[in-house]
Amino acid sequence: MGLYKGDLEKVPENFSVMNCYERIYRWHMKYGLDRALKPDEIGRRINVEDFLAYRNLRHAFAIFSPDIASQEDMDFIFREILIGLMEWSYHEEDEFGIKMAAYAQFAINKKYGNSQSQEFKKSCIESKLLKKFLDLDGWEFSKYWEKYTKL
Repeated sequence: MGLYKGDLEKVPENFSVMNCYERIYRWHMKYGLDRALKPDEIGRRINVEDFLAYRNLRHAFAIFSPDIASQEDMDFIFREILIGLMEWSYHEEDEFGIKMAAYAQFAINKKYGNSQSQEFKKSCIESKLLKKFLDLDGWEFSKYWEKYTKL
């Protein structure tokens, strides 16, 4: 996977991290569940377990609207788009022709330089949105919690 040449440059240069989060938030609230259920261009679908987890994550995400989301919450969502439960939306474009992953990568680059930053990883783990999602998903059963303990 990965962004194609020119994808990142479509994000307006003056965009803030919050602008990126707002665009991702609006797209997922409007199209997320429907698009997650549709097969991709070669007929693959998201597996049931991941879809149910995405549904829980989307429910938690809805609570963390742009006006109340912290930097940690935004970072958690950016990471999930690049390599997590929202990765299926990586190449999905909004009405401006900008991919979800381009917004996520742009925001991470602007704040941390890159997604390998220890500061970025620490921020994701401290997200209240992550904790809310795990409350919905069930901490003791969640393979997603295990993923975050290994960061």
